[in-house]
Amino acid sequence: MQKLLLLVGLCVLVAHLEATGSRKLVCTFQSVPTFDMATDMDPQLCTHIVFKSVQPNAMVIPQTGGPIQDHQDFKAAFPSATAKTLLEVDLTQTSSAIFTAPNRATFITSVIGVLVAEDFDGVNILWLQTMGNTANRHRFTLLMQELKAALGTRLLTASVSGVPSEINASYEVPQLAEVVDCFNVMTADRDRTVPDTDAAATGAALPFPATIAGMQKLVAKDAPKAKLNMGIATYGFDTNNANPKIWAKYQACVAPASSSTVRVDSAATIDAKAQHVVDEEFGGAFMTSLQLDDFDGVACAAGPFPVIQRVKDVVCP
Repeated sequence: MQKLLLLVGLCVLVAHLEATGSRKLVCTFQSVPTFDMATDMDPQLCTHIVFKSVQPNAMVIPQTGGPIQDHQDFKAAFPSATAKTLLEVDLTQTSSAIFTAPNRATFITSVIGVLVAEDFDGVNILWLQTMGNTANRHRFTLLMQELKAALGTRLLTASVSGVPSEINASYEVPQLAEVVDCFNVMTADRDRTVPDTDAAATGAALPFPATIAGMQKLVAKDAPKAKLNMGIATYGFDTNNANPKIWAKYQACVAPASSSTVRVDSAATIDAKAQHVVDEEFGGAFMTSLQLDDFDGVACAAGPFPVIQRVKDVVCP
């Protein structure tokens, strides 16, 4: 009996380690003047780093500058880093002509060229549409299928909307799920109108219903939970104007206490979101963004990257 109990215990432990080991902490990065790659980056913090972002010009992505330079700086500073690196390509402002067969081929050739030349581990495609265009929705699927075939062993991920109506309008979810390694769900900006209290800590309803609704919509459309990374923000908003201004975590920590219009997730909400990822058996968390967290740990006096580290402690312990 003791041997049986020991075997059961070992099986439970192995299952736990496999589950936690397979979860991802995907972080986006876009350089800012205050961030020094060599001294401020923690190369072991995230399992994947998405370098944001390039846009096609005449169906071809640029070969230099922006995220490509950031990636070069990362590789130079941390040649032994184990985090998977991906180049983000933003198609949200690109003409729908990119979805025609000849232009898909041109675009894919340019993407592969940059990935190979710069030694990225893969590509993250950002795309959504607010109005239902069935032709474009299917053409996006075709582009992703063809891109996956061309990538070989490199990763293909997609940043997708967390708004149910936009999910309906934009994606053939089951078909995309067959070719993407994961969906990075853009729920970080959801629930900004919901009062952020410590409700989660007291057992009340989770204070992020819109985020939950977006994740549930993707699951209902047959996205495997293990391929869904739930978006969590490292920043907040000053909601006291028509166009809310983004406040980085380090800015929010030094803001006057009277600045009641600044909305940043509380520690309890961050913990609740991270635990929701675990409880719902999602693939991981999608953190936006590395450079907006308190990366040097000074402003918030809670150590470097307090938001991302807090999520990591729960999602990828």
